[in-house]
Amino acid sequence: MIIVSIVLSVSLLLTVSRKWKVIVGSMTVVLILLHVGLAINSSYKTKHVLSISPDLKHVLVIKENRETSVATHYRTYYGIFARPKESLPFKTNGNFKVKWLENDIAAVTYKAANNTIHQFIGTYGDRDEGYSYSYVGPSIHGEWKADKIKVISASEGITVYSNGIFERYDWDQVVQFGTIAVVLVGNNEAKWTIALNESFKSNSNESRPPSGEITIYKATMDKNEPIELQYISS
Repeated sequence: MIIVSIVLSVSLLLTVSRKWKVIVGSMTVVLILLHVGLAINSSYKTKHVLSISPDLKHVLVIKENRETSVATHYRTYYGIFARPKESLPFKTNGNFKVKWLENDIAAVTYKAANNTIHQFIGTYGDRDEGYSYSYVGPSIHGEWKADKIKVISASEGITVYSNGIFERYDWDQVVQFGTIAVVLVGNNEAKWTIALNESFKSNSNESRPPSGEITIYKATMDKNEPIELQYISS
């Protein structure tokens, strides 16, 4: 765009002979082809993971360097521009699965180079209750349930009952992303993501229990859907 703009400016502002028009035109074509080649070469070295939120307000951007297997999460600023925010903690093998759990929560499931499964959560909002930072675990204190699955958040950690299987995660196994999602980790792998729905309110300043819904999403590269949970009791 810069090259084309310069050429057009010169042709409009100055009287240029046909000979120089041919020379400048040839140089313009060469420079454009050079940049196209560099762009293609850069694209080959980098795997791009792009996903737009259901409400079209947020964009998940992850770039993986194919040579180093390092994947970096980019945060978008000023429309189409983005800059690197953080690197994923494990070297990746190039396979990513993206699922938007809410309009502002994107779950990225991927396999590391050692074939273990991990999850990275892109968060683009909060459930503002007047705090600069809040923790998901305590805010969902109590029992949450859906068909064949139950989540209990208590003082000792978070417990998941799924299809008759009992799994308990201590707080050091709960990794928080932003203020609206956590990943439960066991045996050095991600197991579940728990996200606060847009309808969720912790009501921490009141005597009432949490309201709204939360979502649980299993960490697997197979096709699966998130499950919405309702609050049952404390």
